[in-house]
Amino acid sequence: MSLAQPLVSVCMPLYNTERYVGDAIDGVLRQTHRNLELIICDNGSSDRSLEIAERYAREDPRVRLVRNRRNIGYAGNLHKALSLAQGEFLIVHCADDLSDPEGIAQLVTLATSPGVDRENVMVLSDSYVTDGAGVPTGVHGQRAEGFDTAYEPLESYVGSGSVRRCKGRDALAYALPRLTIVGWLGASLFSRKLFESIEGVYNGLLYSPDLQMNYHLLSRDPDVLWVRRPLFSWRLHEGGQIGQARADAVPKAAWDGYSYTFHFPRELLDAIGVTREQIIATFVDSLCLRKALAELGAGNLLFAFRHVCLGLATYPTVTLRNAKAWVAMVGILLGPFGVFLARRGYSLGIWRRRLTGFAPPREEAIPHSATT
Repeated sequence: MSLAQPLVSVCMPLYNTERYVGDAIDGVLRQTHRNLELIICDNGSSDRSLEIAERYAREDPRVRLVRNRRNIGYAGNLHKALSLAQGEFLIVHCADDLSDPEGIAQLVTLATSPGVDRENVMVLSDSYVTDGAGVPTGVHGQRAEGFDTAYEPLESYVGSGSVRRCKGRDALAYALPRLTIVGWLGASLFSRKLFESIEGVYNGLLYSPDLQMNYHLLSRDPDVLWVRRPLFSWRLHEGGQIGQARADAVPKAAWDGYSYTFHFPRELLDAIGVTREQIIATFVDSLCLRKALAELGAGNLLFAFRHVCLGLATYPTVTLRNAKAWVAMVGILLGPFGVFLARRGYSLGIWRRRLTGFAPPREEAIPHSATT
């Protein structure tokens, strides 16, 4: 192990993922960046997850296993794992994620490159989206016209290895009014001092504490670098956050989106040039009504109804002024014919319209050699 390598803390929240946790831990321990600690926080697993993690902790001194006395929720467990970190840099690696052996090394190289503030930095990479078996089905990459995350089909993706750079508040000014995320948490390495400056993970969210954490990190205006190469993989399966939300028939992502409409202080919004009205409009249009029409098109009338009701309960005036609300309500009442209309609208691209009028972030190119 090279003592010149900075210590990286890999933080793994664990809960009932016995099928995947072995692969996740193996991926971390096989990293070419050897100076790391793996902090596993078990959140009261009732399957063999803890037993598997204990075996790795006995065999490799870099593995530190902590067991919660009770289930403290995903956000609480994520915060605990991160708060125990001792490394100069932190990265979250959930117990069902996969990683390229060179992943951490490439992100650390960028975080410590000349001209980068290594105490106030976020380094991101593209990431594969895989099925439950770990087979890639697509890529979460950087949006070409902005600085947030966009899904790309596997067959059309080109991983050039190029790196783009901007300041955190410029990226936040682009992402916040769209309620999109700048990078995926499992492919984001950031300095411990940056994490400590935001006072941790904010609890109370149902579905996406990582999105709120992403926004708070960006609000500190770090150097943000994004490498166009998938170095980590996000596994999509029924036991994950999305699968559980669908099983509960609760619009958890939309509920979390509602909190963003009032969470951020006026001083920050003024500083980045974003209005609360923009966030509210996106919440209603994208997370309530567009989701309602998507669920209606998929034949899930209960999901569609609950998304419309959330918009009406939170911002009724904004919701009723949006034509999508009336289309969704009529479509729900029409049943199968409404499903047909919703599908037709998506095939024509009517419901996919994005908000416009926001300036893209300022950015600069970094030579390709910076990633090697």
